[in-house]
Amino acid sequence: MQSINTLKTVAITLLALTLGTQNPAAAMVNNVANAQITSYGTSPSSIAVTQQSSTFNIIRGTQVREKAFDSLKKFSIFNGSTSFFTNGANIQNNISTVAVKSVFNINGLIHANLTANLFLAAGTQSVAHKTQLEELCPGDHVKYQGVEWGVQAYGTYKDPQGYQTQEWLLSSPDNQKRYLQKEYNPEIPKDPIHWYFSEEIVEAQVLEPGNSNNLIPSVWRDMQDKKTPQHELNALNRTYLFDFQTSGTYSDKDGTLPRITWDYWDKDHKWNLELEAFPDQELHVYSAQEVNPEIFSILASSQKVKTFPIGKAILATSMIAGGMVMRHKAKRTGNL
Repeated sequence: MQSINTLKTVAITLLALTLGTQNPAAAMVNNVANAQITSYGTSPSSIAVTQQSSTFNIIRGTQVREKAFDSLKKFSIFNGSTSFFTNGANIQNNISTVAVKSVFNINGLIHANLTANLFLAAGTQSVAHKTQLEELCPGDHVKYQGVEWGVQAYGTYKDPQGYQTQEWLLSSPDNQKRYLQKEYNPEIPKDPIHWYFSEEIVEAQVLEPGNSNNLIPSVWRDMQDKKTPQHELNALNRTYLFDFQTSGTYSDKDGTLPRITWDYWDKDHKWNLELEAFPDQELHVYSAQEVNPEIFSILASSQKVKTFPIGKAILATSMIAGGMVMRHKAKRTGNL
């Protein structure tokens, strides 16, 4: 009679195969490496993978009460090797996700510590790379600082000098609005691309130093009349210095409109203040910070995480034994 841990090992191996293995025979003759188990170094649930002989120890990532979570970029075991998911005695469920586009190759043993359950799933989250963020479309979802943001709209801006931006309107479950912006500035040839995360300032108070009069009612006309921008402004309890201005066109699914932008930075170059003027006296004020795009995680919008309890995974035994292996395959408007 098999032990509980042995049954769990068999079940999880079958589960991994069911979720994404290619031809198992191919894994058996793979002599390239004993395993391919890698984590996302910048993921909020990143883990460590260490090797002792033919055993690969997967040191747990984020732990919440009796559950342990981690995310893996690749998960394959070759040539009779063993993977061991470590966990404390208080952990009842280990939950591990593997990148959607990754393929499982399993020809070894998978263990969880003590009597903990192990759920191995085709994940829906991957650490974003710059090129991946550039391909975001309305309906996609990203995670940033622990918050899931849905992409609501997309637009682009460019001026005759080659300055360009891509802009995504994001919305959180509690209806907060933010913008993710990729900037290309040809005037900085050594480092032309920067990413920003911004929020629109509702009923903004923008002042000149030593003056309590709000400039917002008059700044739209100043921008249209091509007046010289104020060198220094006060807003949000910070002092900003003028950086540059640009005049070009903004395009989204609703069409193309002219836009004028005045850009300011605080003295430490940590906070950006942006004034944007559209036709018909439409003016928007944004506060932004530069961000690292690799901190964002992309969440699959159309695929769900596939997880199965151990008992259900064991039911797959007959399918696997029979040779059945499946391969799963805005224009800126409104108040923020």
